[in-house]
Amino acid sequence: YPRYRALQEEVSTVTDLSGYGSRSMTLTELGAPAVLTVEVATPSLFPLLGVTASRGRVFGVQEEDRGAPRMVALVSDAFWQTRMGASPDAIGTIVTLDGLHFEVIGVVGDRYTGLSGDADVWIPFAALREVVEPSMLEDAWNQHFHVVGRLGAGVTLEGARSEVRAFGETVMERFPAPVGAERLISGGDVVSFQEARENPAAATSMLALFGAVILVLLIATANLAGLLLARGASRQREAAVRASLGAGRGRIVRQSLTESLTLAVIGGLLGVGLASVGIDVLGAWLAESLGTGGARGLEYLDVESLSIDWRVLLFATALTGGVGLAFGFLPAWQTARTDPNVWLKGGGTMTSPASGLFGMNSRNVLIAGQIALAITLLSSASLMMRTSLGLQRIDLGFDRAGMLTALYSLSPADEQAGIDPGVFHSDVVERLRSMPGVVSATVGEVPMGGPTWRTIVLGSEGRPELTPAEHLWLRMQPVSDGYVGAMGATLLEGRDIESTDDWNTERVIVLGRSASEELFPDGSPLGQKVRLSRSGYGGEGATVVGVVEDIRLDRPGTPPERFALVPVRQAPQLESGLMIRAAGDPEALIGSLRSEMAILAPNVALTSVMSMERRVASVTERSRVLTFLLGFFGSVALFLVAVGLYGAIAWSVTRRTPELGLRASLGAGRMALVSLVLRQSLGTTIVGILVGGLGSVAATRLFRSLLFEARSVDLVGFTGVTTILLVVALLAAWIPARRGMRVDPVVALRSE
Repeated sequence: YPRYRALQEEVSTVTDLSGYGSRSMTLTELGAPAVLTVEVATPSLFPLLGVTASRGRVFGVQEEDRGAPRMVALVSDAFWQTRMGASPDAIGTIVTLDGLHFEVIGVVGDRYTGLSGDADVWIPFAALREVVEPSMLEDAWNQHFHVVGRLGAGVTLEGARSEVRAFGETVMERFPAPVGAERLISGGDVVSFQEARENPAAATSMLALFGAVILVLLIATANLAGLLLARGASRQREAAVRASLGAGRGRIVRQSLTESLTLAVIGGLLGVGLASVGIDVLGAWLAESLGTGGARGLEYLDVESLSIDWRVLLFATALTGGVGLAFGFLPAWQTARTDPNVWLKGGGTMTSPASGLFGMNSRNVLIAGQIALAITLLSSASLMMRTSLGLQRIDLGFDRAGMLTALYSLSPADEQAGIDPGVFHSDVVERLRSMPGVVSATVGEVPMGGPTWRTIVLGSEGRPELTPAEHLWLRMQPVSDGYVGAMGATLLEGRDIESTDDWNTERVIVLGRSASEELFPDGSPLGQKVRLSRSGYGGEGATVVGVVEDIRLDRPGTPPERFALVPVRQAPQLESGLMIRAAGDPEALIGSLRSEMAILAPNVALTSVMSMERRVASVTERSRVLTFLLGFFGSVALFLVAVGLYGAIAWSVTRRTPELGLRASLGAGRMALVSLVLRQSLGTTIVGILVGGLGSVAATRLFRSLLFEARSVDLVGFTGVTTILLVVALLAAWIPARRGMRVDPVVALRSE
């Protein structure tokens, strides 16, 4: 906050500078306890964003921080309607958050949900003096909020960036960092609001899906173009008659394009209709699955903004017209180039092998293109499937089967009322262990759920030479006794946290394997000391009593972080997580868990209650959704290609029946004729496969960030797809060729 105030006073290129942050607080006394997203805001934020109150007022100068807490709040329109019954007397009423009382001064309208996208309540920065601690806003290195502003008149982004960077270079000197914070990123930068809103993971996911849809569109377009080419070839005699009667090439081309554009318009209208339904059905699901969050709290997908607007209609119109022209022009031009004299004299029906570039005519080029696009799409889907399966099978360092998880938190008011968090957490564990169907229970950080605390390792007996620049960040978990056993983790040496490890005994710590190897590279850490920046763990430090195999606390696919376990009674925190191992279905215990917690702590809300299997599935949902959608589009593409490939090759072979009859009359054997047809058909297929392999490599590079243990091409998937297409090509050539061999050469030649 002091750095924000200095920035506000000294930087002139950015005006209306405002601070905002987000925190979770428990609402009580208005229905069942619930954890809400509460945004903390400076009074200048709402005028900056143009947000007003539908009732009451927003924060004003009276909410500026002047060294005393301001316990007022704004509520969202949804909160006012659902929690306050849309009462016209809501202004002036009291809401209780974390046991603290806030006076409602306004209702924010226009469906505003904050910069985080899911806020229910707003409190001023000055309230943090009561919500957290009085010195909260005096600490220059308490980095729990973000800053937003507007460029001054005539100021460019680069101009503002230069001034803020210059300010940032003086931060460490003007605000000396505490021990260990020297390694924090210091300085300053400016990014546009639009850039800050972009979620890279979601953007890459959407790009992958958009690419898949485009590939299916191109395959369908090529398929239709091939069909229209075939139709155009069958209408060449008609075109010759029209030309002989005076129709020019332009007239013939216009007729063909009119037919293709009519098909495109019908398809476009159906597509827009399906899109409007798809937004309602899939919009929220995709927004939730493909990525939210972000360091600035801005990177969320706004489902409300998804609609069929003029931009979408313009895009659909351009796409429809482009596709209609694309698959209509080539057959139209081919038909228009027909020589009327040849057809009117009775010639032109006998077709010859492919001609053109590398012996491939236009239809073969389309077939090869379809195959290449399908292989690119299906290979990408195969890679995503391997990613999804790999993330599901990855060793997390603990046994996730049969485990129920939940998060909860005491409030600062509970602690001020004399409740010891360490004792409370221990009592929760003991009560839950007595529940029917519970095998074991513990508290601590829930993997892939939180809450998370990090501290700085100041030194250890294994590495006494640690300098401030070498201080390590350590993920510190206050846990109850029996944590390692309850989690099904692997104890490598020493012992687990025990019930006797409390405030009356020496500080102890259990290190994760990575932390142990880094802090004690030359031997066993048991019995040695580790000094932490956390209060009570400096000085002589904590004694290492055990080493546990690394546990993946973040999403699967990320490297394990250095962590340590400490007794919850020696390092109590208000927030904690529950891990309960059940004898049967863990989610069958949810009702009993809520009942027990309601008896033990009526004002404590349980959140994120789910099995560990569901939790792991939720954090890998993006890859599973992409796998499903890419697989769906890939299956559609494979079907289209198979049908188009079979139809095109079969039609081509059927058209060559007179040629095959002539070859037979000149002495060619049946197997020689079949071999000729197969060689020409498979040649087109192989060209498509080779191009598709290159496309698969390129596609992998585009969305490599979404892959786990990515490879350039999934050889198993690539082999499977190419095998299917080769079989289809063989059948497409063999069946009509075999049928053509049965035709009497005299009958075939008589058709000429």
